[in-house]
Amino acid sequence: MSCLRGSGGHVSMTELNLSANGIGNAGAMSISDAIVSGKVMPALTSLIISSNDIGDEGGSSLMLARVTTQLKLLNIAHNDLTDATSDKVAHALGLPESSLTSLNLSSNEFTAAAGKSLALTLEHNVVLSHLDLSGNNLGNAGASAVAESLKRNRGLRTLNLQAASIGPSGAEVLGQLLQWNPRLEQLMLSYNNLGDEGAVALSTSLRPESQSFERQYQSIRTLQLSGNGIGTTGADHLASTLEVFTDSTLCSLDLGNNKFPYESVVLLGRAVRANATLQCVHVSASVMPADRVRSLTLAMQGAEPEYEGVDHKKEALKYCAEPRSFSTEPELEDGSVERHPDFDICSLRK
Repeated sequence: MSCLRGSGGHVSMTELNLSANGIGNAGAMSISDAIVSGKVMPALTSLIISSNDIGDEGGSSLMLARVTTQLKLLNIAHNDLTDATSDKVAHALGLPESSLTSLNLSSNEFTAAAGKSLALTLEHNVVLSHLDLSGNNLGNAGASAVAESLKRNRGLRTLNLQAASIGPSGAEVLGQLLQWNPRLEQLMLSYNNLGDEGAVALSTSLRPESQSFERQYQSIRTLQLSGNGIGTTGADHLASTLEVFTDSTLCSLDLGNNKFPYESVVLLGRAVRANATLQCVHVSASVMPADRVRSLTLAMQGAEPEYEGVDHKKEALKYCAEPRSFSTEPELEDGSVERHPDFDICSLRK
């Protein structure tokens, strides 16, 4: 809770966090009434009211409060909101006087209909910079509607669609979003069902020949694709793209908890080395042969892979920026080394 002291010595609350208090619809409506009255918390700009068993009645009331105040951050995550509330959200975002810059609606009960409702106003909203719709069952239709509207949006910087039931067809439209939106910096798509086909679609959108005129000003910096069932085809296509598209703005790529083999990890290591801006690729490997640790190291240095050498762990630690990448556990009988489930391939230039 944060407060602002006025010129007359009175104190006004600017931030209010009521997470996990079980206030329900009745409590949400009481808070909304207090805010709308203007007599309580007139300076409030941030309201976090997640995990409170709030349904559509309470959610609609809170959106009314948002319309009548200068609220900039609203977090209603982990509640029981349905598509009925999404219409109120869309209305609030579509008003010319909208001041909301961050909206978290994650882990509610929204479906494709909610995505389509929000899409009607997102295209023209230039104030909202952070939108979190993760953990909702938007599906391909809902995600595609949001992505289509954001092609022409010039305000949003972060879009979180993790665990939103998105498949390859949704990924294709999101790839088009990356081609056309020159302002989006973070796209989070982990724990969907993109597979190789979705990974290839997103990878293709990063290639120079796919750029629109405005893509010369592209700003995507973070792309999260962990837990999407991406195999060899998808990982290799991403590696190839990032090795060729060396002047991209992408700094971080998360491919953890996917299915591609070690050979794809080597290709990603080369991409990190060749790319001018890519800092780190997050990958998974529960067990990696000790000799291939050196192979990865050499690949990142630009050499051809080789499977011989000594003190592989020392070499890997020397050339990778993340010490946690490599386990300190002793080698197993078969010559492999136990690893943490995830690790980072980091640029050797840094």
